[in-house]
Amino acid sequence: MAKKNSLLEAVMARTESNVVKGRSGSGRTTYLDRFVDILTDEDGNPSEPMDRTDIIAHISLQILEEEIERQEKAGERTEAFSLTESKDAPDDLLLAEINRKVKAQVASAVADNNNSTSISYNENYKDKWEVVKEGKMVSLKAKTQE
Repeated sequence: MAKKNSLLEAVMARTESNVVKGRSGSGRTTYLDRFVDILTDEDGNPSEPMDRTDIIAHISLQILEEEIERQEKAGERTEAFSLTESKDAPDDLLLAEINRKVKAQVASAVADNNNSTSISYNENYKDKWEVVKEGKMVSLKAKTQE
């Protein structure tokens, strides 16, 4: 458990660096599924609001763990995952690319637009959840049937 926590801390720190510094396929689970999963508890109820960067870090970690496992099974990974100070090693670039994709998907999830990557429009979620945004904090609120 300590190893996973230290990996999460490293991923969160690097995510903050990769995401906050500028404005510039993860299998069967969609980004939106991951977004909802992170913002709900084990019983499917809304959890405490989270900072967008934290949401991005948690989703990035899920995808990163899947990619590392895929690389290991394919024999493509010979060394342990490692982030460097220079931020230009293969694992740094892998995490930066994942962060970039996840950042765009989180922005789309909270936006009120007409595409299936938005909570407010997606068939699986539009009648169940409403996104609550307060500054950098994001949470889900169950929609009530009227």
